[in-house]
Amino acid sequence: MWLMLVVLMLGSPLAGVRAQEPMATISIDPPFIYGLYPGDTFDINLVITDASNVYAWQTVVNFAWYMSTIAVVTVVEGGFMKTGGDTFMSIRNDPFHGFVGVGVTLTEPDVGGVSGPGTLATITFTVLEAGECPLEFTETKLLDPTGLEMPHTTVGGYYLGSTADLIPPAIPPRPHGGGHAQREWRATVRHKPGDALLFTGDVVNTGYTNLDVRLKYTSVRESDGKKYVFYNGQAFQSVITYRTEYYYVDQVTYPFGPSDWTEIGTAPYLDAPDDGNYVQGTTMDHLTGAFGFQNITGLGPLDKIFEVRLEGYTRSASLDIDFDAYDTSFRWFGSLWGTASYAWQNPRWTTDAVSTVYSGIKTVSNFNKFRMLFAYYTPDGSPMGNADLDCVRLKVTIETGGLIPVTPKVYMDLAPGDIITPAAATWLLTTNDYGHWFTTIEAQYLMNYDARFPQVWLYGLTTFTYEWWCSP
Repeated sequence: MWLMLVVLMLGSPLAGVRAQEPMATISIDPPFIYGLYPGDTFDINLVITDASNVYAWQTVVNFAWYMSTIAVVTVVEGGFMKTGGDTFMSIRNDPFHGFVGVGVTLTEPDVGGVSGPGTLATITFTVLEAGECPLEFTETKLLDPTGLEMPHTTVGGYYLGSTADLIPPAIPPRPHGGGHAQREWRATVRHKPGDALLFTGDVVNTGYTNLDVRLKYTSVRESDGKKYVFYNGQAFQSVITYRTEYYYVDQVTYPFGPSDWTEIGTAPYLDAPDDGNYVQGTTMDHLTGAFGFQNITGLGPLDKIFEVRLEGYTRSASLDIDFDAYDTSFRWFGSLWGTASYAWQNPRWTTDAVSTVYSGIKTVSNFNKFRMLFAYYTPDGSPMGNADLDCVRLKVTIETGGLIPVTPKVYMDLAPGDIITPAAATWLLTTNDYGHWFTTIEAQYLMNYDARFPQVWLYGLTTFTYEWWCSP
């Protein structure tokens, strides 16, 4: 339509579609592009054959959306229309939606059109990523000097960068019908709450350079359209629950020399309440040793540390005495305090969780390395009697469910022709998952992982769908 408006402005009438003309063909040359890498450029020529009396032309060439694979660099008019006189060219380049529109018209009215073969335009692309896409013509028009549309055909092309694809899982045949010999291949199974449903597949590098790959699983429930998406190596549970666990002191070390506090009983002193083992402070700013805690072990695949809080079993001669809590890098986690009788206390002055001050403790490895020491403190710096610390523990809230880990694993540098079986995705079913489900597996790949638009993954052409039920 935009080129027709140009023709109207130049004074050529539009009367309808012209019939019974020789059939011109617009095609892409070369029709197939292969073997390029990010940063390379390539040209395609829009060529016309069997043209007769062409006054204007337009077309849209469609390619990959979202700048995911290739993008247009330049568009240059070819020599075909210039043989008829002066020309005007219009270009609309939309890399986000993956198309470039090009149109050319002669600018002098009352002149004949151009005939014969020739090049309409040359489009230069740059390669952005791995992947493939057709180069397709749409909205193509040829107009004669009177403004009538001329019949023609189009032949597109194809850009093939390096790709990867899914090799569907091997599903054993199951009987079809009662006692009949006919069998069909299907992935139709029934599961119940408590089952761990495993999804897996193989990815093959079908291209000519190393690629980074992963598998994507999309599950949709037929009854309500409920949709979950997860990836290889992730574990998933649609219901999230919480539980509380306590981890007590089980070791003491002295990274800053001997403890300034009096240690009573046997090490590690702070491992249990009311057992006769404790530490006692009397002097401002004195430090205890560094206390470590029981290790977290045995977390399930759907468990993660949600929150960590500090609790201490304390007593003190004055309410103004604080047990300032630090780790060995002297991050402050608040102040325990004591009453006249032993009691469990939470930090005062700041109520932040340990995991708020130090988010790294929410990983098992950092939690198991965590060490805490304490300093005797009074507001005016004067001794105010004994401060007794009998037991310290970390209160840990464990979250179960959701998606673990949040960031899926990427398998790096899969070589051309190689096949990999990524870790299975696990779905722990609950009563929340009752229904008829379809889970589709797709291979995703990139050449420049985490370098340019990491959210734009390329998809292999092959998909596979499991059909399954969850019921009592």
